[in-house]
Amino acid sequence: AVRNASAVPATTPNQTPSELNFSGLPGFGILGDSNSDEYRADDDRGSPPWEATTLNFVELLAQHRGLDFGPWGTRPEPRRSGYAYNWARTSATSTSMVQNGQHTGLAAQIRAGLVSYAFIWIGTNDFGPEETTPYNYGAIYSGATQGAKLQALLDGFIGNMRTTIDTLLAADPALLVIADMVDYGEYPLIVELFPDPEGRQRFTDAMIYVNAGLQAIIEDHENATLVGHDAMIETFADAYPDGFLDVAGVQLDLLNEGDDPTFLFLKDGHFGTIANGLTANMLFLPAFNEIAELGIAPFTDEELVLYAGLPLPVSTVSGTADSSLKLRSYPNPTSSTLTVEFALPKSGFYTLQFFDSNGREVGAPLRQVLHAGPHSLELDVSGWANGTYTYSLRGEHAEASGRVVVVR
Repeated sequence: AVRNASAVPATTPNQTPSELNFSGLPGFGILGDSNSDEYRADDDRGSPPWEATTLNFVELLAQHRGLDFGPWGTRPEPRRSGYAYNWARTSATSTSMVQNGQHTGLAAQIRAGLVSYAFIWIGTNDFGPEETTPYNYGAIYSGATQGAKLQALLDGFIGNMRTTIDTLLAADPALLVIADMVDYGEYPLIVELFPDPEGRQRFTDAMIYVNAGLQAIIEDHENATLVGHDAMIETFADAYPDGFLDVAGVQLDLLNEGDDPTFLFLKDGHFGTIANGLTANMLFLPAFNEIAELGIAPFTDEELVLYAGLPLPVSTVSGTADSSLKLRSYPNPTSSTLTVEFALPKSGFYTLQFFDSNGREVGAPLRQVLHAGPHSLELDVSGWANGTYTYSLRGEHAEASGRVVVVR
C-alpha cells in the first residue's frame, strides 16, 4: 500500500527530472531540431494564457512520465536553456548538428554513464515542405534540385547521419533510436499545397533513398533501430477531409494554426501539446518499450487534453473503464488532508492525478507499478485553493475518476 504521500507537482523549468524521477530509468539523450528543443526555454512557443502548458514531447515525458533528460539549466551555444541531455537545437540541420558538435557532446554523456538511451529526430530543416531553402521540399518537388545536385544533397544528409550515428554507437548506448525521414507527400494537406503527383513522387523517391541509407548504417548494430512515421501519418490522414481529430472529446483542428490547445499546429507552425503527446506515443515510445522493454506508459487522450490546459468534456470524466476498480476519497469536502482508497483488479503501472477546475494538474502523487488489491493514499491538500478538483486513477487494465471539494 502507498501511504503518507504528498502531492507531487509537475516538473517546472526550475526543477529537474532527477528531482522528480519516478520512472527509475537511466538518462535519455536527444539530438534534433525545434521539434525536440524545449518549448519553455528561451522562446516560449505558446502565447498567454497557454505558454505554461505549451510543451513538446521531451517536456511531456520529463514532466509526466519522469524520464531523466538531465538537469535544467542555461548553457552556451550550441546549447541554450533546457535539459542537460537534450542537444536538440532550433533551426538545426544535419550539417549544423555535426559542425557544432552536438553529437560528440551527447556521446560524451553516454560514455560518462549519464545517458543510456538516445533518440535522433532531425531533417525538417533539411527537407521540410517549404518553398525556400534550406528546407528543399519545394526544390525537389519542382525539379529545381535534381541530378547531381540532388544526389549531393541526399548523400550529404546520409553522410552527416553516418557521422552522428557512428559517434553515438561508439559510445555504446543501451539503445539508439533514429526517426526516419518522413515523406511529407503522404499528408493530405501537403497534397493540396503541392498538387503535382510527379513532383511529389520525386520527393518520395528521394526519401526512400535516404531511409535506405540510414538503414544501411545501422543494419549491423543490435543496439540501434530506425522508426517510421507510419502511425502518425495514418492518424492525421484519417482525420481528413473534415480536418478534425477527436481526442477525448476535444476536436483538434488539423487545418488551421493557433496557440489555443484545440489546434494541431501552433501559430509558429510547430506541433501543439496534444500533437506532441501523440508524437511521444507513436514515434518515441514504441521502440524503447518494444526493444528495451522499458514499460513507459503511453499518454492517454484524457491526459493530453488536461496537460494542454483544457478541461475534459464532462462525458469523459465520469464512470470507470472497469467496474471492479473501486475508488473513494474522504473526507469530502476537506480542508487539510485527503485519503484516497482504491482496489486494483490487476497489477500494473498506475497514475493518480488531480486537476483544478481549469483542467490544470495540481498534483500527481502516484505514478508507479502496484500490485492488485486494496491501497490507501493520504495527501496534504492544505496548500490548495478553495474549489472543486477532479482526480483520475488510470492504469492499463482499469480507470476511474472522482471529484473532491477543498474548503476552509
